[in-house]
Amino acid sequence: MALTPLFYYLPEATLGAIVIRAVWGLLDVGEMRRYWRLRRTSFVLALTALLGVLVYDILPGLLLAVVLSLALLIYRASRPQGSILGRIPGKPVYSDIARHPENEVVPGLLIFRLNAPMFFANDEPLRDRVKELVRTTDPPPRAVFLDLEASNNLDLSSVDTLAELVGELKAEGVELLLANVRAPIRDLLERSGVAQTIGEEHIYPSIEEGVKGFRAQFPAQDRQRDDTTG
Repeated sequence: MALTPLFYYLPEATLGAIVIRAVWGLLDVGEMRRYWRLRRTSFVLALTALLGVLVYDILPGLLLAVVLSLALLIYRASRPQGSILGRIPGKPVYSDIARHPENEVVPGLLIFRLNAPMFFANDEPLRDRVKELVRTTDPPPRAVFLDLEASNNLDLSSVDTLAELVGELKAEGVELLLANVRAPIRDLLERSGVAQTIGEEHIYPSIEEGVKGFRAQFPAQDRQRDDTTG
């Protein structure tokens, strides 16, 4: 502070150069390049924080980056990614058929895994996605198997959405099955009556158990598979 008067008569261009040189040391160029190469959204957030601090001050700049991060989180959560699953040949394990085209598809059964927890911000897009898959799958499935492994619990909006989805699928002659339903979710489904709407026999501890139950309920699908492969 005692040296501040010495800078009073310096030209603004010179002062600007001094500030830029001081701030440049705070910027890790190598790390920013790494963000750009691995994940562009992280680069944008880091750049937003940097520019916000330079333009507005430290606290407003960081708050701007935090707000942008929360907005990005909500955007991603409301547009969840899902995978259609198939059985890994020779194993009772199911994975994404888009990544593993060699996986075996169960005839008449559409297995869909939500790759994020189900909650109020994404339950409607999930319902729309499932209905779209039912409409576009040829031949149409007899049942949709929804894998809830990523969900530790559900809110009431998601419970209501599941109940609505059951009715909409039944109107098209399609059953809804659930797999990997954790205890808190099952308790909530039972208290709300949605478990009875879905059918207790349609809630399974694993995908493999559900596939066995589906084949027992629709044995004609297995005969169709044998005729096709034979």
